[in-house]
Amino acid sequence: WFSHALIRETLYEELSTTRRVRLHRQIGEALEQTDPEAHVPQLAYHFCEAAPGGDVDKAVEYARRAGDRAMSLFAWEDAATQYERALQALELASPLNEVVRCDLLLALGEALFGTGEMTESRNAYRQAYEVAKRLGDWERQGLAAVGYGRHFEIGETQGDTVALLRDALGALPEEDSALRARLLATLSIQVYFGSYDEWRDLSGEAVAVARRAGDRRTLVWALWASLFSGIELGLAEERLAVAGEMVEIAEEVGDRELLLQGLFGRIANSVVLGNMPVAYEAMKKHDQICSEVRLPFYAFAAELMRGMRALMDGNLGEAERFATQAFTTGQRGQAQNAMQMFGVQTFAIRREQGRLQEMEPATRGFVQQFPAIPAWRTGLAYIFSELGRDDEARQEFEILAHDDFAILPRDGNWPIALGLLGETCAYLGDAERAAFLYAELLPHAERCIVVGAVADMYGSTSRSLGKLADTMERWDEAELHFENALAKNVDIGAQRWLGWTRLGYAQMLLHRDASGDREKAIGLLNQAIDLAQPRGMNALLERSLALKLKAQGVDLTNLGSSIDTVAREVLQHHPDLKPHAAPDGTVTIMFSDIEGSTEKTDRLGDKAWMEVLREHNAIVREQIKGHGGFEVKSEGDGFMVAFQSAAKALDCAIAIQGALAARTDRVGAPLGDGGGAVGAAPRGGAGETTSAEPILVRIGLHSGEVIKEGEDFFGRNVIMAARVASQAKGGEILASAIVKELLGGSDVLWGHVRKAELKGLPGEHDIWPVRLPERTIS
Repeated sequence: WFSHALIRETLYEELSTTRRVRLHRQIGEALEQTDPEAHVPQLAYHFCEAAPGGDVDKAVEYARRAGDRAMSLFAWEDAATQYERALQALELASPLNEVVRCDLLLALGEALFGTGEMTESRNAYRQAYEVAKRLGDWERQGLAAVGYGRHFEIGETQGDTVALLRDALGALPEEDSALRARLLATLSIQVYFGSYDEWRDLSGEAVAVARRAGDRRTLVWALWASLFSGIELGLAEERLAVAGEMVEIAEEVGDRELLLQGLFGRIANSVVLGNMPVAYEAMKKHDQICSEVRLPFYAFAAELMRGMRALMDGNLGEAERFATQAFTTGQRGQAQNAMQMFGVQTFAIRREQGRLQEMEPATRGFVQQFPAIPAWRTGLAYIFSELGRDDEARQEFEILAHDDFAILPRDGNWPIALGLLGETCAYLGDAERAAFLYAELLPHAERCIVVGAVADMYGSTSRSLGKLADTMERWDEAELHFENALAKNVDIGAQRWLGWTRLGYAQMLLHRDASGDREKAIGLLNQAIDLAQPRGMNALLERSLALKLKAQGVDLTNLGSSIDTVAREVLQHHPDLKPHAAPDGTVTIMFSDIEGSTEKTDRLGDKAWMEVLREHNAIVREQIKGHGGFEVKSEGDGFMVAFQSAAKALDCAIAIQGALAARTDRVGAPLGDGGGAVGAAPRGGAGETTSAEPILVRIGLHSGEVIKEGEDFFGRNVIMAARVASQAKGGEILASAIVKELLGGSDVLWGHVRKAELKGLPGEHDIWPVRLPERTIS
């Protein structure tokens, strides 16, 4: 031992090779005289370094034992190092013992699998297979083939792996054995995406052979293969029983990896059945064992399931964090699988955020790359329907619907494929296809749709059935399904899908429009809005709010001006205005835009118009800041601003019109000549005139409770303020009757009241013009 490693390295490098070999052997022999079992890794190191001197057998044996010990401790990296060391030492033997080499390669393949180095693991197994085949050793040949086939790619059939497994099966004696069962089970998984029927036959045969052979450990592997399709809505109870048998046997034989397989089967099928307490208890145990065995494959699955739980609750920030962690973990050994599952979870997150358009390129890529998974095409059709791209949605839907959706295998992706198809079918209003999809899903009304490796779940299947029944105008059935879906989603804690169920139910009620339906629909929409807003579920929030306003007579489809564009954005994102409200909870809203902005853009051209717009925006923002306003949203020349009081809002509006009037007085003068005018700013400031184009702005004010919980005061008051502003002419300020009432007793001069019907808002409304002081500039 040396106080500094550099001293040892320096002295070591000065030794001749012969001296080093002799010293390593002497150290190894000295350690053997103490307690060999306590120093196996050190013995392996020293005898492997001494192997060039002739102690090859001891080097190989100690390195193998050190590797086996590391494997028992799940120290995969250490085990791989020891087996590689043993193989290097073995190369010095003459003649080379091919049987020992084959066994070491098999062990190395398993250790590398544990590290997640799949390419290196498969290389080791492939070499072992070739050695065993030369030796005519069918048993080692079969073991190598099983190891080579443990890695699979979702959506692909690996031809070389299938050929290797079939070759190994052909070399086996015609009798039941644990090895035959393992080969059949592994082969079944490898052909899954190429032939669902062959997977079912091979996995069934593997289970039967394992039972007849009486090998309990192998039986778990075979049962695992029989669960590989993951999600079978109609067989969930049966599969849950299979998973239970796997867990029982794994605990009996003390195999932690087999126990993880059984727990995964229990989790997946419990989620399908909506038995979340059982699923969550199994997840907890799965996490504990994952931390012990340190196998990347199962650690990846654990991260996915955490993401699924976050998605169920609508906790999008947590869901994205877990999705990223799963993707990072999955890079070790299964990058392609990790990419797809990341796509599944990101798809869900972006959908809730109202950013689904961002998923179009990736989804198109998955459709092209994985034709064996047509569920990706259902996702693409759904994206188009969500984005209102009817022709493209219909085109993709027709490809999938051909010959009664025969393109869709009834595999683990079938439930989510039908769930997404149901959404697109409802959007397209295709009652005929809705009837087919409804009949397919109806037997599974009490189930939940699970996606991938429990990466996501789409809540109760009854929600999809309700939408399909609504499409067919079978109202009583639709109502029953939505009620069932509400109860189920509450029971399983699927807050995200509870919100979407409320929206779908409200859509159905408004579609039916029977007595009391409108009121019930508005109540459901209020609940959906309250659920979506704190979770940042913008897509649900936007749709629920738009549908509610429509139910109340507010039509958002006719919004077209800059004011209305800003209003639409604000209604979608529902910003928090509590910090800007008066003590009584009211906020005064000001909307403004430039009169005739479209015409000005066409006439002036983009460059000149941008100069006008820059001046306008600078003036407006300067006055907002000076009067304590909060800029809620701006879009082009349109502004929405919030004030704590009507007086401050009106003062700001008057100041804006005064500043713009002063600018108009300077139009035509050389740049900078207006420096002496009241309120003029230095060159480059808000008052600088860069264009001779007059700017005439229309402004509207309205006050109301836009922050109260539980009711949609926000939406109605925003729309009211926007409609008031839209009634104004350039250079004019209009106020609602509420604003005039709030300013009663002040010295504001009012014009004659106008009676106006505001589009989408029932009844006739009083609108008051403000009489501006002549050239009052703030």
